[in-house]
Amino acid sequence: MTWIGADFGSNTEDLLSRMFEALVRSLAEDDELDSALSPLRTRLMFTEPALRARGLTLMLEGQPLLVEALCEVYPELDPVTAGAEVGSVMGALAVAGLVAQQQGGSNEDVLAAGRRGIEIAVNGLSSLDGS
Repeated sequence: MTWIGADFGSNTEDLLSRMFEALVRSLAEDDELDSALSPLRTRLMFTEPALRARGLTLMLEGQPLLVEALCEVYPELDPVTAGAEVGSVMGALAVAGLVAQQQGGSNEDVLAAGRRGIEIAVNGLSSLDGS
């Protein structure tokens, strides 16, 4: 991959925070989330075994790709640390959103919980600066 001219910032937690915030923002702007079927779709994604399995598969397949990209952007970063960073942010986003959904939260509540998960993970990741 070529990253010419890209401004990634000085640390991985800033980049991961911006990247996952962009994901949450794209979900929030998804017109399908505003439809009357949206609560049903969300409930099915979290309760139907085949859909849960597919979502987990996509998440697990995507994480190594993100690790690889982080290591390309930050050559001083070792893959294990990059994996821990990606996993912590993705896990925080996913589980916070899942809990909000299980508590009966609206789509907006689920997105807000995901943002909170990202915030918590990134604040924890700042301890990696200088290591």
